[in-house]
Amino acid sequence: MRKPVIFTIVIMLIVMGISTDAHAAFGTLKKPQGVELHNVEKGVRITWDNVQNANEYEVWRKGGKSGFEKVATVDRPHGHNSWRYTDQSVRYKEGKKYTYRIVAKHEGNYKSSTSASESIVRLCPIEELKVKQGDGLSIKVSYEKHKNADGYEVRCYDEAIGAFVQVKRTDNTDLTFITFYPDKVYSFSVRPYKKSGDRYYFSNWCDSEHIKVRYTVTP
Repeated sequence: MRKPVIFTIVIMLIVMGISTDAHAAFGTLKKPQGVELHNVEKGVRITWDNVQNANEYEVWRKGGKSGFEKVATVDRPHGHNSWRYTDQSVRYKEGKKYTYRIVAKHEGNYKSSTSASESIVRLCPIEELKVKQGDGLSIKVSYEKHKNADGYEVRCYDEAIGAFVQVKRTDNTDLTFITFYPDKVYSFSVRPYKKSGDRYYFSNWCDSEHIKVRYTVTP
């Protein structure tokens, strides 16, 4: 009559051992690394590196003086070793600063410690960019003033060589680029930025404007 009792005890010990092993394996998940924030058209995009044995992640956000709140649980990877989430709820919160953290999880039970906090200022892109040829082989670039920006970054792309040939950081909304070659196509785009301490927070790049340079002679 003692065999069933002994058998039951053995089974219980095995189950307890499996549970303990599972906790040892997944209860100490490493905290997520490589967290990056980017302003995109639909909001703020958060990306981070894969954590071994984690199969889902919690995204936590803090805005202003409020504490952190969970805004999403992500269970589908973006790539083999990377994850991402776009916080669309802040899409139109222009000029507001947000801080994000990521928590790794396994089967919804075991959690890692939180990742390092990363912050960003939500900036929407420039809506209208104008590009026209100036005197000689120069190109004039202008765009609307962004109410929350401290400055702008403007880039010029040479489509023939497939590379950016000029990049300027400025607080002006009217610029003149010089030293171009005739009969070549260039494209321009701009993004505003907000400076806080030593950090720069950028919006996403606006849609590019293209121009083919013609040689002109000033009368």
